[in-house]
Amino acid sequence: MLTLPSTWDEALSRPHKATWLFELYYDSTNYVGLSFEDIDYLGTPFYGAVLNKPSIRDAMNLAQSKASTSNLSLSVANFQYNGKPFSEELFGGTNKYINKDCKIYAYLEDSPADTWDSLTANWEDETRDWDAIGTRLQIYQGRITGMSHTADSIEINIVTKRPWDFISIPNTKDTTDVYIPISYGNFTPSTHGTYASPQFPNVKTYRPVPLAPNFEIDGVVGGNKLNYYITGIINETSTAHLYYFDKSSDLFIPVSSFGTNTGLSDVVGSETVYYQISAGSVADRGFKIRPIGASQSYGNSVGTPNNAIDNDGSDPSVTNTLIVDVDNIINSSSDVEKYRVYEFIQPSLDGDFNTAGDHVSFDVWYDLYIDDKTPSNTWIANTIIEYKYTDAAGGSDMSLGWTEIEMLTSGSGSGSLSSLNRQNGSESSSSPSPIVVTGNSGYNLYLRASFASSSGTGYMDGRVVIKDVQIRYNMINDEDKPYDYFYSGIDGWEKSYSGGSGTATEIHEAHRDILKRYVGVDDSDANITGWTALDSARSGWNLRYWLLEPESVKSILEKLQYEGCFIFWFRGDGTMRYYHRPDSPSADFTLTKHDVTDLKVSHTDFSDLVTTMKINYEKHPAENRYISNQTKSNGSARTNWNIQSDENIKEIKLDALVANTAGDYDDDPNDGFFSYYANLNSDVRLMISGKILNPKFAYQSEIGDVIAFSTAPTDKFFGESYSGKKFVITKIQKSVDSASFEAFELKEN
Repeated sequence: MLTLPSTWDEALSRPHKATWLFELYYDSTNYVGLSFEDIDYLGTPFYGAVLNKPSIRDAMNLAQSKASTSNLSLSVANFQYNGKPFSEELFGGTNKYINKDCKIYAYLEDSPADTWDSLTANWEDETRDWDAIGTRLQIYQGRITGMSHTADSIEINIVTKRPWDFISIPNTKDTTDVYIPISYGNFTPSTHGTYASPQFPNVKTYRPVPLAPNFEIDGVVGGNKLNYYITGIINETSTAHLYYFDKSSDLFIPVSSFGTNTGLSDVVGSETVYYQISAGSVADRGFKIRPIGASQSYGNSVGTPNNAIDNDGSDPSVTNTLIVDVDNIINSSSDVEKYRVYEFIQPSLDGDFNTAGDHVSFDVWYDLYIDDKTPSNTWIANTIIEYKYTDAAGGSDMSLGWTEIEMLTSGSGSGSLSSLNRQNGSESSSSPSPIVVTGNSGYNLYLRASFASSSGTGYMDGRVVIKDVQIRYNMINDEDKPYDYFYSGIDGWEKSYSGGSGTATEIHEAHRDILKRYVGVDDSDANITGWTALDSARSGWNLRYWLLEPESVKSILEKLQYEGCFIFWFRGDGTMRYYHRPDSPSADFTLTKHDVTDLKVSHTDFSDLVTTMKINYEKHPAENRYISNQTKSNGSARTNWNIQSDENIKEIKLDALVANTAGDYDDDPNDGFFSYYANLNSDVRLMISGKILNPKFAYQSEIGDVIAFSTAPTDKFFGESYSGKKFVITKIQKSVDSASFEAFELKEN
């Protein structure tokens, strides 16, 4: 029977005490009740057979975004139950208790409506209404895993078994033993192209899709065809194209032979929806790229060759140009004065050229100019642009083999003239055909600017402006060696959880969808503590994530939690909770100095600080590396704590998160990945711990709750006032007659 203390001295001299009720289930609804003493609760007997006083420990690691709940052991008297020892009920009888639930409740037999401040005039003006707790409060849920007994007692082992235990995903295979892949996020394919209508393969927002050869589906026999699985949202069949990864050039190239999109959908296993693409084994791919490098290989040095192949975001790229200027050219000028040769390097592409038709061509955008310094009727000035497609040794001299693209001539008696906005010998607006060449993959493209005067006395100035150079390719792979993977830009799974719709593009949405889709755990938004606030705070935290081989669901969920900067766990009553550090936290409980005892104030350890993060993100779809990276630091903390150049640095690899990856240390915590963790562990923070006297606080509070103080046992926390400070509970241990906690300072920016 719980009785309230009459004075603060009495309250401080003894801990609170409540009775615990243990429900040992043998099916989904029926159980045997145990307690420390015989109790009748609403007509249900609870046998007073529990001999020990177990404790329940919950903890969360803010730096790792993980939560944990302790296992426990229950010592029970081997009393007579239904005419036989209780051990015979637990094992060997009709009812089965192994791997069934055990629920623990804190039972407060007294639930006074009086408040603590009404008991004595010396008490502070704080409301302590026990009616808010109710008669009993569930504080734990686990599963019975084993037991042992003697003649007098039984030991029951209880673990915090979670619904994802022993589950790995992907876990569905087709008839060819290939796992159906899992994907989440917003993937963006490039425009699908062919050799006749090529596109730049400058997108890397893809994911791998595995080969399933000779698979029969919906009556379509694979035979000598190949099938690649593209899981994801079910309304994107029009863009279910495949892309080939060219390792040598780091390009994802659209596969032309799959351009007709022969996608089908079906169900494999019980629920999995996927796309099936069927086509021949020859991966015919048409695309265009700019050369990977440029340099001048002949003539007096002039111009910046790489300006002709830069990318200003437009097609063609004309912002920066290669300007080839000459002055005072006459008939007798030397070759190095009259000719300028520029080499444009072709990448060493995988596969073979498709020799069934045209397989290499190029496009060049340019302007031509002449300024005839001595116009007359007896001589002509020319500005010419020419090309040669050959190996590296054959294009850097004045040997034969040059082919004219266009020549601008002054005619007789002309002065200055120009020919502007040209492409392949024509006005660029007329979309002239590409210049077709024949050669091997080891060849490079050479462009030559030539300036000619037909007289030994007349002279000219000339200019060739090369604006953009693009090369088109038509390639195939060795059809006897099909690739294990192609790549897709189709968005990942749609939200399957309660109230969800559309693609799960944000990292917390993928986490919750995995819980529903693969673990079977779901509830409404309103019944999931913290979900609505997290959903708002993680808007725009996009991911691209895929799984081809099985991994444990637990490790996957914890990866998404860490990268998404939130923590998930099941509360003591079995409901779900999401926690994230809010930008402006508010207190769930405001305590006085009378609510706690043994309060200890400390701070985070210097060795735990991470003041610099090297963040790698946007995982490469085909290789074990990352496309982007950033380095972020808390320079103030590094200066304040005398941190040396190589200390307190951590390299981070983000496999899922692709947006909001950084931010600055003094931004709001939820502005980005670095901002979030920098707010927690890039500087020294206060920590507090103690024992809880107030039973309401002891049983209602949990990890993730925020506490503040209206009065505190000490005037200051080190040299800082406790007023206005807020702390999040990171550890709490509840036992029958005491509760203790640790909490971490949530410092405002």
